[in-house]
Amino acid sequence: MIVIAIIAILTSVAVPSFLVWLPNYHLQSTASDLFSNFQKAKIEAIKRNAYCTTVFGQAVGGTTYAYLMFIDADTDFLYDAGETIIVQKLLSDYPDVSFDTSQGGGDGVTFVNNSDGLPAIAFRSTGMTDDNGGFGSGSVFFTNTNGNT
Repeated sequence: MIVIAIIAILTSVAVPSFLVWLPNYHLQSTASDLFSNFQKAKIEAIKRNAYCTTVFGQAVGGTTYAYLMFIDADTDFLYDAGETIIVQKLLSDYPDVSFDTSQGGGDGVTFVNNSDGLPAIAFRSTGMTDDNGGFGSGSVFFTNTNGNT
């Protein structure tokens, strides 16, 4: 009984700390995943000698993705049916995390919008970025349920 009581006390101390830590871990994991996928897009662009575009908030087949990375065959920064999808991520893939809508003009993303009004950026076959006419740069802002960004 004493062992069970000790375990119960330790659990009551550890669980609240874990519940605070977990959303922070998910936020860091989300940012790392996006960064890794940008690196993957860059490598695919170089390997395939083609543009690899990332569009945020892209709908495909009735599903709206947090972001979609694809080989942009016609370099128009728009996903067209038949273009090869490299990565598709739903916001639900990232528990406790959402776009920080107080940043980036209300959608949490500061990349230049494509002609559909969605933030987009591409990697050229040289590995350099392009935002539909210039040297692409921008930011993506996430927040978690603890209010951290």
